Amino acid sequence: MRTLNRLEFHYQTVGFIIQKKFLVVNTDCIVIIIYVFIFTLGRMDKNGFEDVYLDENKLAWSPEFSDPSFFHIGFLRHSPDCKLVAYGIDYSGSERYTVYFLDLETKEKLPDVIPDCYEDFEFSNCGNFAFYIKIDEYERSYQLKRHKVGTLNSDDVVLYEEKDEMFFLTMTKSCNKKYFMMRYH
Repeated sequence: MRTLNRLEFHYQTVGFIIQKKFLVVNTDCIVIIIYVFIFTLGRMDKNGFEDVYLDENKLAWSPEFSDPSFFHIGFLRHSPDCKLVAYGIDYSGSERYTVYFLDLETKEKLPDVIPDCYEDFEFSNCGNFAFYIKIDEYERSYQLKRHKVGTLNSDDVVLYEEKDEMFFLTMTKSCNKKYFMMRYH
């Protein structure tokens, strides 16, 4: 078995490095190519080396998250200035996320924690605010809220609440990033 060169692609807009390892196994003139995709959440530092800032396996085994029987980072959003990253962790498999914020310059987790969120999450263009959808006790996304980064989630502002239990909310940003679009289904 031999390993070919490792290829790295750096996507500056999202801050991901995708590593592809191509393993070639030659058995009786049969060549089998196995593709292994390793996704690391990182970026290239000034010297061209990989700077990993979020490792799902290390996070799952950290003392803070050692109890849950299920662990999954469901979404990850970078602030427009790429100084912050927000990520949602699902502890139960129910797609009910708790959002955490990470300062990419210091690699320190911010004290901001937002529980019971849906996967629709966006930063404002200035990066000072986060917009998210809250989930109720029936797993229905029903409230659009605005969070000021650096404050308690109890201070978050409800921008819209869908009171009809037959509907749920979704949210996204427009392609030009100027507008938030909310839908109720």
